[in-house]
Amino acid sequence: MPTIVFLDTLPAQNGLDILYSQSKVEIKKISSTDSEEKNFSILKKADAYQVGAARDEVPKYLQVDKDFLKKVPNLLIVSSSGAGYDTVDVDACTEAGVLVVNQTGGNAEGVAEHAVAMILNLFKRIGEADHALRRGWNESRVNLMGKDLLNKTVGIIGLGNTGGRVAEICKLAFNCEILAYDPYLADELFEKKYAKKSSLDNLLELSDVITVHVPLNNETRNMINMDFFRKMKRGGYFVTTARGSI
Repeated sequence: MPTIVFLDTLPAQNGLDILYSQSKVEIKKISSTDSEEKNFSILKKADAYQVGAARDEVPKYLQVDKDFLKKVPNLLIVSSSGAGYDTVDVDACTEAGVLVVNQTGGNAEGVAEHAVAMILNLFKRIGEADHALRRGWNESRVNLMGKDLLNKTVGIIGLGNTGGRVAEICKLAFNCEILAYDPYLADELFEKKYAKKSSLDNLLELSDVITVHVPLNNETRNMINMDFFRKMKRGGYFVTTARGSI
């Protein structure tokens, strides 16, 4: 009987309910607070392993790398929560013949709405006004006057599931001009996603706000650096819902 092991929790209870309803699989839970010995006594029988995507939330020994794979000889597939897979060494899994899957697009709407909310917070200075009010409000409202997002230029780095939805919202709701940098997207798809294809330097120079929606990998790690910010339009805003190591 195939054994599925998950770490700590699954994002949605209905996922667990579906798994538990299958009589032909065995479901086991391990805990990040339990001992390494106890967890591997369960993991060594695993055919599938569901692990969190954030490195700071998963103990190092439970992240999937070469050492982990040696201790879990029956493993066939690893699944990470969300779109990220920071806790999984994909190359090591490929070498070991272990399939890696993530949940790309599953939370695209939520992340896109969150990104637009942060953009509006910056333009309307909502956070600043909230802090001023909690301090007792000795500000002139003129000093906290926001700006309109309408007709502004939005630069999107990564026009995938999430970035594409951000482009759609900003274009249809605020008539923004959308500049997008995505070297992996076919040219004909930019227009379908309400965006104009742009070089990264051009996007940095012209955008009133930039939002980042790329995965963390060897190509994007440390992509956002001092040189990046120096090239940005003066007074422009920067928003990211991507991994911090980018």
